[in-house]
Amino acid sequence: MIKEITNPGEYHYYTLPLEAGTVKLTLDTLNKHSEFRFPERPYLMIRKRTISFQNEVLTLGISLGEEKEERVYIRVLQTELRISCSVDTDHTYLSRYAYFALYNFMYHHAHYNFDKYYWPDFFDPKTGKSKYLTVINDRAGMDIKRKPKYAFFYKPGQRLIYYFKNKLITAPLETVTQQDPINHLNYFAIGYCLADTCLSANHSNHFPFLVPYTGNWKENKAGIKGFHLFLTSLDQVAAFDYTPAQEKMNTICRKMFSLAPIKPLANITNEKEIRAIKRGNISTMKQVYALWQKAIPLLQGQPFTHWLYTYGMRNVKGKPWRMDMLPCIFSTVRPELCFLLVNKGEYYELELRFKAEGKMYVPSGFSPTFFIHSEAEPNLFYLLDSITDYHVICFFTKYNFKLSVLKCHYQEHFKSFTDRLATVYELKFKGIDV
Repeated sequence: MIKEITNPGEYHYYTLPLEAGTVKLTLDTLNKHSEFRFPERPYLMIRKRTISFQNEVLTLGISLGEEKEERVYIRVLQTELRISCSVDTDHTYLSRYAYFALYNFMYHHAHYNFDKYYWPDFFDPKTGKSKYLTVINDRAGMDIKRKPKYAFFYKPGQRLIYYFKNKLITAPLETVTQQDPINHLNYFAIGYCLADTCLSANHSNHFPFLVPYTGNWKENKAGIKGFHLFLTSLDQVAAFDYTPAQEKMNTICRKMFSLAPIKPLANITNEKEIRAIKRGNISTMKQVYALWQKAIPLLQGQPFTHWLYTYGMRNVKGKPWRMDMLPCIFSTVRPELCFLLVNKGEYYELELRFKAEGKMYVPSGFSPTFFIHSEAEPNLFYLLDSITDYHVICFFTKYNFKLSVLKCHYQEHFKSFTDRLATVYELKFKGIDV
């Protein structure tokens, strides 16, 4: 009689390797470790019941056909998955229940990402519970999420950003000391809009570009009360008079508009062609950023400036929607990204901040591409010092500008990241002896 296992020790776990750099298991890997296969006929009914998730171990109830339910135990580590069951799995043999439990995860896609169950060292070994996580197991399934008071937690093996290793120093922007005079001879007011969208979105994607627009004058032409038209064609632009600074900006606008569309990768499977498109898009991004460096000093002197989240380039035409056009001011001050590593007891928290004109700011939750603005002054836009800074901002925006790491993970897995950051950006410590 096979002895039933209710609390598998290390000896009773069978180990399967995960895909390099991920916590993903593939069906191909599983099949290399077992001779079991899912039968085409007769059909095998696999019933999976989630029982608990404690001490990093996911416990499942597995029934095969009409057989009685057995327990399966899964623990996810950085490079391997360990699995056991209540019957005959050990470190040398993968049982039917263990095999079909994993097969059930991969039934649709021939692979499964076990990141949901990868929480190394986040549980108290004595209680089996976690102070950092909320584990809910109900009819809708199992939900494992970080408790609201904690920032995003780094887990060993997760990819971190290293764009900053080749950060280039850029020249300071010129400063315009005079406000560009308002041309009251035009029937409509002339303004300029930063048209932006999410670079990773699926809609008609584009890099951020500058587009002139016309607005309806207030009484006595003291300002604008509404919007009339985006000026996206040469004929539309030619219908008005401009100051010398606006003439320069219109030239920049035309160049940006022609460069703005991002070439999509959808429906392209040839790897060589994909790499060529990516290189082309990166080259175009650099050109657009260089044009923004030229535009900012000119924009600083303009009386009417706005920004718009476009949801696609196709929407930048006709009359601007008043509710979507947000007023903003463009600064020529170079923002400096900086970081603060804070001791939070059992973990550290890495916070991103930025400096401008000698003041420290917390970034706003969403900033237009190439720009940063603060919670304190959300309408004041600073052009980032480099495209490298933009990539760093993109990475930290996903985590609300805070990364947490358990102290037991810091030295081996995270310190190299903060050390590299410190070679490029200011890094300060709070409550930490260095």
